[in-house]
Amino acid sequence: DDGKKHGAVIVFPGGGYTMKAAHEGAPVAERLNELGLHAFVLDYRVAPYRFPVPLLDAQRAIRLVRSRAAEWNVLPDKVAVLGFSAGGHLAGMCGTGDPAAADPVERQSCRPDAFAPCYGVLNLNHTRRADLFATMIGKGDPDLATVRSISPAYAVTKETPPCFLW
Repeated sequence: DDGKKHGAVIVFPGGGYTMKAAHEGAPVAERLNELGLHAFVLDYRVAPYRFPVPLLDAQRAIRLVRSRAAEWNVLPDKVAVLGFSAGGHLAGMCGTGDPAAADPVERQSCRPDAFAPCYGVLNLNHTRRADLFATMIGKGDPDLATVRSISPAYAVTKETPPCFLW
């Protein structure tokens, strides 16, 4: 740490919302540190927890980094998220939504300034995997409205932050 303010990236490892892949967490954050960014790895809740719990964890992490920006030398308007697979889906969900909140940390915006969903499923209507739906929401065959509500592709607007998609 050079003591200067830098942008931050919160890394969301993948793991199908049943676990978190270690190789998509700390090694990625360490490389981002080497590149001059502050990096954090989110240990979000997975099964038996279901949506929206992982999303609430991710949004809280964004708000937490912003609320402690001065202490951690983070530029509060340069907070991005990067996620792999299920973490990519989570990054997409963060990048396309911003619910209201009340406490001091939650008064910080949970909208990242940029996001990078890495091989994330952004349109769950294309997969229609009963096992994934069961893990995420507790039922294997949700209606279209539910599928759309957990598919970031349906929520992109002109306010959606910049995205690097791969």
